[in-house]
Amino acid sequence: MDLPQKKKNIVIIGGGVIGSTTAYYLTRHPKFNPSLHSITLLEATSIAAGASGKSGGLLALWAYPECLVPLSYRLHRELAEQYGGDQKWGYRQVKCGTIGAVVKNTDLGASKAAKENAQAKTPAAAPGMSALQATEIESSHNSVETSAIQTSEATAAAPLPGTRFVPDTDAQATSPKPQPETSNIVGAHTNGTTPQFTQSSFAPIPGSAPTLERASISSVSDRDKTVEERVDDTNHIGSSETKLENNKKEWEKLPKQDTAATSLLGASTLPADLDWIESEFIQYYEEMGRTGFTETAQVHPLHFTTAIAELARSAGVDFRTGAKVTNFTTSCSTSPDLKVVEYVDRNNGDAINSIGGVTDVIVTAGPWTGKLLPRSKIEGLRAHSVVYEADVSPYAVFTDIQLPGDYVPQHRARAGQKRKHRGNVDPEVYARPFGEVYACGEPDKDIPLPDTADQVQTDQGQCDDLTAYLGTISPVLAAAPVKAKQACYIPQHIRFGKERGALIGPTATPGIWIAAGHTCWGIQNGPATGFLMAEFIFDGEAKAAEIDTLHPAKFKV
Repeated sequence: MDLPQKKKNIVIIGGGVIGSTTAYYLTRHPKFNPSLHSITLLEATSIAAGASGKSGGLLALWAYPECLVPLSYRLHRELAEQYGGDQKWGYRQVKCGTIGAVVKNTDLGASKAAKENAQAKTPAAAPGMSALQATEIESSHNSVETSAIQTSEATAAAPLPGTRFVPDTDAQATSPKPQPETSNIVGAHTNGTTPQFTQSSFAPIPGSAPTLERASISSVSDRDKTVEERVDDTNHIGSSETKLENNKKEWEKLPKQDTAATSLLGASTLPADLDWIESEFIQYYEEMGRTGFTETAQVHPLHFTTAIAELARSAGVDFRTGAKVTNFTTSCSTSPDLKVVEYVDRNNGDAINSIGGVTDVIVTAGPWTGKLLPRSKIEGLRAHSVVYEADVSPYAVFTDIQLPGDYVPQHRARAGQKRKHRGNVDPEVYARPFGEVYACGEPDKDIPLPDTADQVQTDQGQCDDLTAYLGTISPVLAAAPVKAKQACYIPQHIRFGKERGALIGPTATPGIWIAAGHTCWGIQNGPATGFLMAEFIFDGEAKAAEIDTLHPAKFKV
């Protein structure tokens, strides 16, 4: 016989993908009772204002950690099937591979001519594009703005099953390119302002290619090395240029593919429909191609996160944006199990507000988690990205580009600067539905994590480096308009200088929970994290996946 349920007053701190999916799955748990359980989500800026709105949105069975990925990949598919995610947030399967390219000085002139030719052939935006653009992020030199989409009222989801999930290895056919549902997209940018969510709680604060073999070039041997490991190979550079090279920094790769993922790559031919990459420069192509292990898909992260948040809101979750949490403490000595959560209301002159009688505090604040829970050792790593207007075949491409030693991007040459990087560069580029291409560059810690996501600074030079490097191997992207230059901080769990896995579960303080530190894979692993947190809150344990390696107690948090 089940015991009577107790009242719960749950507060979630952070409105990114982890907080939003946690709110959603709490309301879908079989034990959720809106007459007994209240849920409030506090977000310092707006929903998906940080990495959850500006990441690549890649989903992959080869992602990490292994204990979360199969469950989350499956949940993404189920959410898309249930709510029309192909239309609402661009869910689809994509092909994925890695290319190695060598660009010579003589190729740069040819690239310029090819760019002009590609520019002449660039298709007009697809119908409905302006509606999608209305919800896209627009960046300025020192700030990044965010926007949100409105989804239709949610129908009740099926209860959470109590059984353990296993990987679903059935490959799905790539979906046709859908147009965004304009009925779910609100407004258009006017005079450079950001459109606001209609719900005030979500509004922001004011031909067949030949088989390619690996060439004996430095890009091959250095492909998987990080900035700490990569060898300074400058044998091909003249003595006058070597000194110049030594004044540059090596490209640092984002921590996207681990050793297990790279081991799944297999030599292949350059696909004929990957026609937005210049095949002449490609030395090798490796494909993620093992059924059951290497399926890759994607979502638009901003649209996915805001849609899931809206589904949670329609189920009764109280979303408060502009609410910057400053502290949470026990209520008093007579009620040690209850907490008080204090926050600054940034929409009301920084007035100090509080929520009392809180039974459960779930910290899902991404890189800001370490500020609220210092023992978590969660910190931020800044990453830049650009978004192009271009309609290309659905591929996620990891690159390894060797450039001429004396190559200088035009924007740096105009400023009298030299190239920032020596050796190879490894930008990532993903085709998106709705006529977009997303590209991201190297991370940095040049500027500390700001207090809130709306204070993140974008380095235009880093974004321009990214477009310049990709432009050398893709005339299509070189000619494409850039609709956003942006930056965000991804959350890293760092111990003794090394990256660890995410932290998911109860902390040493009863009633305080954590779900943060997902690095590059927050969107991919968001649904599983939210699902498991709902099990922790209502069942007292995570049942759907074995995540002991991610338990906060392992790190004395």
